[in-house]
Amino acid sequence: MHNLTAALAAVATLTPNSAAANFAFRRKGRKGEGNERAKGRGKMVDQQKGEDGGGERKRWQWGGGVQADGFQATKLFVFGDSYADTGNRESTAISWPYGITTPGYPDGRFSDGLILTDFVAEFYGMDTPVAYTKINKTSDTRYGVNFAYGGAGVFDTLTPVPNITTQIDFLEELVNESVISTTDLESSLFLISCVGNDYLTYLATQPEILLNPDLQDLINALEEISRVVDQIAVNLKRLIDLGAMKIAVTSLQTLGCLPVFASSPSNCNNILDVFPIVHNVLLREKVANLNNENSNSTIIILDLFTTFRIVLGTGTFDPPYQACLRGNCTAAYGYGYTDQSCILCDDRNSAFFWDVVHPTEAGWRAAFEVLKPTLEQITSFTMKSII
Repeated sequence: MHNLTAALAAVATLTPNSAAANFAFRRKGRKGEGNERAKGRGKMVDQQKGEDGGGERKRWQWGGGVQADGFQATKLFVFGDSYADTGNRESTAISWPYGITTPGYPDGRFSDGLILTDFVAEFYGMDTPVAYTKINKTSDTRYGVNFAYGGAGVFDTLTPVPNITTQIDFLEELVNESVISTTDLESSLFLISCVGNDYLTYLATQPEILLNPDLQDLINALEEISRVVDQIAVNLKRLIDLGAMKIAVTSLQTLGCLPVFASSPSNCNNILDVFPIVHNVLLREKVANLNNENSNSTIIILDLFTTFRIVLGTGTFDPPYQACLRGNCTAAYGYGYTDQSCILCDDRNSAFFWDVVHPTEAGWRAAFEVLKPTLEQITSFTMKSII
């Protein structure tokens, strides 16, 4: 109860602080970059005609990213949802203007460009791993595999895609088929994104929680959060048993600041953040226990909740809780660009959110600057005492 009280107090008092100010200083000059990639960051390769006949389709290839001292991941294995999916789910993420910034056409990412998976891969100096549904031969897995599907949760959600348990089944099948070796598992980073599809499904079936909740509604919600976090822990333990030694799992980001739920473009709906606050407290406890019980593995938490709050509080993105895509962009949380009544913002670099759920490439780049120190510490077993 003490930990939960402290977490609630932290959210209530969270404002732009010294960390946010330092971050804002590092961000100066980013506006106006336009669609140019930073010099030396990569190149376009594998040109071919687009399926729609609309010009060249290109694959973004990273060139020599920042490497972590000590542990150097040889591959990246990714599980989870649309914050990590780079092309597994056939969805509105393959329609214009998704991908408009990078690579310049829709390629399955739920953003205008690069997402969390891409920045983690760059950090370890490797190309983004192949999406599981795009594997044609063993050599395709040289940088790992991305098993994440937009809309997925730890359990089945309203979106009919493989949940995270099934995604891990896919990995195990590749191991059994000798496509992935045990050495690969031991020398790789495992990234798990779990950012709330289970809760969106729960809220869709229990709308009274948002309208006029009584005590029993709140008890039921707490039980659901506990059930989700318990399953995350089961998935983490299963990856450890398969041979994973370095795992990064996301905390639940702020729900109340997502444009779909925010009170206004400048104000969050803090009531909804009860879900991520409780979720993240329980997740930290589960991760600490797993680290204590498994001396040969290290699990870190990529704290999206604090990261989003810090970045959104810097003033770099204004208004902070407004999506770049606005207007009639289909009923599905604003995804897609269906007609002229769906408006694309003038400057994507000044928008943290692309649609009403997902960050822009600029938003992810800013968030990763805050997350990077956590990845830099993954080699230190002292992490087990502070997670």
